[in-house]
Amino acid sequence: MKKVSLITLTKNSDETLVNCLNSAVQQDYNNLEFIFVDAGSNDRTLNILKAFPRKKKILTQKSIGLYSALNEGVRAASGDIIGILHSDDVLNEKSTISKVVEKMSKSNSKIFLGDIIYFKDNPNKIS
Repeated sequence: MKKVSLITLTKNSDETLVNCLNSAVQQDYNNLEFIFVDAGSNDRTLNILKAFPRKKKILTQKSIGLYSALNEGVRAASGDIIGILHSDDVLNEKSTISKVVEKMSKSNSKIFLGDIIYFKDNPNKIS
């Protein structure tokens, strides 16, 4: 079973982070590594991450910028597959990661992009 590293970047993400984490915990795929890279939050973000009930790595961003933070997360990852789940995003189905792993194992491709559903303030109204 392939290990999947999920990288989540945070900065003052307490309003959306719980939904993000709940969607990750509810996945039916269990070989997950959680990596969080925080850019100096001064809200409840770090408390939420520390209370997250799974084994995780919480890094303090050493560099400046989104892509540098992603690179820090990638360097810390030990998974066969690396996924990015931003702190204001959710995995739409409980089987999202299982489906990704299945598709990837049947392909020779190295990079995969998925569909997104975008909504702003109302999750019932897709933009």
